[in-house]
Amino acid sequence: MMPVAEDIARHLAVSGVGTFADADVDDWGVYAHKEPETPDRVVTVYETGGSGLDTDEMDLDNVGFQVRARGRTYAEAYAKQETAMNLLLLPGRVVTANSSYLSIDMTSTITPIGRDDNKRFLLTANYRAIRERV
Repeated sequence: MMPVAEDIARHLAVSGVGTFADADVDDWGVYAHKEPETPDRVVTVYETGGSGLDTDEMDLDNVGFQVRARGRTYAEAYAKQETAMNLLLLPGRVVTANSSYLSIDMTSTITPIGRDDNKRFLLTANYRAIRERV
């Protein structure tokens, strides 16, 4: 089973948030696990843990992840967070290329966390999800 951060990052990239970045990209790269120094505008997905497997049937995995957007302006980073949020918070199942999520809920609002050393704006949002184990 693919790690949640990589699965969600790939899903966001396929859905138009940016380019899934195995290598350097010029603009709006989408990354999992590690945020690069360049480009200025990126989305990075991190795993944050969860409560683990459903102990009744062991077929559901409760997972957590964070989406972090970095941009040159506050407005563009916030807009990218909103785009990601709208792709993840659907009324039903979210199906990626590798997984099926019965539900995804936001556990924090879009939150500014300041600027990095290069004065780029950083915003995060946290989610929890129930993923089917197949």
